[in-house]
Amino acid sequence: LLQLAALEKHERLPALQAILGAGARTLGIERVSYWQLAGDASAIECEMLYALSGGGIDAGFAGTRLTAERYPAYFAAIVENRPVVAPQAQTDPATAEFAADYLVPRGISSMLDVPVWLRGKVVGVLCHEHVGPAREWTAEDIDFASSAAMMISLALEEARRHELNEALVRSEEKYRHVVENANEAIVIAQDGRIRYANPQTSRLSGYPPEALDNKPFLEFVYAEDRALVAENYMKRLRGEQTAASYDFRIVDMQGRVRWLNINAVTLEWDGRPATLNFLTDVTETKTLQQDLQRNLAEREALLQSALVGISFAVNRRLTWVNETYARMLGYSRDELVGQLSRVHYPDDASYEAFGASAYPVLSSGRPFENELQMRRKDGALIWVHVYGIAVDPADLGKGSIWTNIDITERRRAEEEVRRALAKERELNELKSRFVAMTSHEFRTPLATILSSTELLERHYDRLPAEERQAIFSRITAGVGRMAQMLDNVLTIGRAETDAMHFQPAPLDLRGLCRQLAEEAHLQHGGNRDVRLEFSGLTDPVNMDEKLLRHALGNLLSNALKYSSPGSRTTLAVHVNDNMATVRVIDEGIGIPLQDQERLFEAFHRARNVGNIPGTGLGLAIVRKSVELHGGTIAFISEPGRGTRFTVRIPLARH
Repeated sequence: LLQLAALEKHERLPALQAILGAGARTLGIERVSYWQLAGDASAIECEMLYALSGGGIDAGFAGTRLTAERYPAYFAAIVENRPVVAPQAQTDPATAEFAADYLVPRGISSMLDVPVWLRGKVVGVLCHEHVGPAREWTAEDIDFASSAAMMISLALEEARRHELNEALVRSEEKYRHVVENANEAIVIAQDGRIRYANPQTSRLSGYPPEALDNKPFLEFVYAEDRALVAENYMKRLRGEQTAASYDFRIVDMQGRVRWLNINAVTLEWDGRPATLNFLTDVTETKTLQQDLQRNLAEREALLQSALVGISFAVNRRLTWVNETYARMLGYSRDELVGQLSRVHYPDDASYEAFGASAYPVLSSGRPFENELQMRRKDGALIWVHVYGIAVDPADLGKGSIWTNIDITERRRAEEEVRRALAKERELNELKSRFVAMTSHEFRTPLATILSSTELLERHYDRLPAEERQAIFSRITAGVGRMAQMLDNVLTIGRAETDAMHFQPAPLDLRGLCRQLAEEAHLQHGGNRDVRLEFSGLTDPVNMDEKLLRHALGNLLSNALKYSSPGSRTTLAVHVNDNMATVRVIDEGIGIPLQDQERLFEAFHRARNVGNIPGTGLGLAIVRKSVELHGGTIAFISEPGRGTRFTVRIPLARH
């Protein structure tokens, strides 16, 4: 572009060939051409086509004509000054009209056409035609093509002005006629004074011709720009390098400051050096530029000071982000601009899923809003609330604007609240189950104790000794049962509050198992037997006796309680170098499948226990006792065919 900017553009065809050739080579495009637009926009005609493979101009294609009547969609886009960006040219709405008789025969797959403006209207089209597999046009491609179109516009303008200069030189009469009727102000300056000014100069400045004639031209220049104008004027007279075109300000007759664009050349006037100056009023353009720059600066300041992250993406590529967005993701702005938004998604699946859900909504004209996880530069995941809108729902290629708010702390707080509510519900459920259990399980032994004490109180002297002893035994059994239930309640309470402690010590595991089997046998009236099996057990093991009593005692008690008299219950212990495995096997009622998932929850009892007494605390205590040993517990059960519990506890021998 810098080379093209420095190109001599006053000769139309060489300048046009240089621009088309540079475009073809820079973008790697097979066909780059310039088409003139008819004054009534009814047709375009190819003035020149550069073929990359041929390395030059295809003279045979010049003069090819396309009409708006045949290709209305394409002409509508060009006349409205819209670049035609068609990666799939043969199916794109703006270019599909060319497919059958133009694109397909020439193997053209992609098109990038940019209108060329001159003096406020479209005068032609710069056309890029890609041959081969379809090409996705990048933002840089489009910017380059637009700049090249501007170069053509400048070349056309320069050529027009050059033709005007030549006309002035060829014929003084023609020169005067052109100058007097030119739209630009034309001034000849010599010795720092105005030697000639055309009528447009008076209209532009407000001064009559006599007020301009032979006056020092710097008198009309705005004070702050006089040094610039004087320096360029003197350099041009000395033949030194200086800007051929630049902007400066004047003060018109009404005292208003106006911006002018000057294009100047040196010439001979009455045999001495002078400058020929073409002056165009660009005040409105300058005002618009200043307003635009001010608005852009205000927008930039506003967006950069926003407390939410803001990004602008084109085809899911970040083209602008504010500081808040960059900080939120742990990047600098420069690191993010130009990157695909994939950079802040956890994985490809989430990236694709977001696009599939968001862009159909944007294309419908509605905003898209969602909460999703993003990945920071350091790999950490954060929760972000995103809200996006399309710049043009009909053309998502124009980009979309997104606001992004880090809601990680809010999500964390919500999760903590949910956990607290779940814990509260769990505690309420435990409380309800505890009340139900105590009201049911304590009532029976209390009733037994109460009736027995009343019987002793009223009839003690008349009761035989054996019957009195039986009554005392029932009272003792009831008290024992209540004590056991209270002990279970206190134990599970300590477990829930992490007040149960693991205190291992050398333990005779074989002796403990025999003792627990005997106690279970007596607890169930002596009509239940436990078969003991030991293997690999020789030395004491390092375990917590109290916790192990809870675990194995409850398992044995349950095995006997839920089995019929005469059925077999087995307690099998196997010890190897680093693990003790204990199995409690019964042939009892078994556990229904629908109850197995909640079997170790406090106060939960299987639905098939009937009127067999129990608190639902035993297995919860068993699991906690095993876990404090660092062990595991598992079971296999089938209703009507018994249950097998397997406890594995890692150990160190002593």
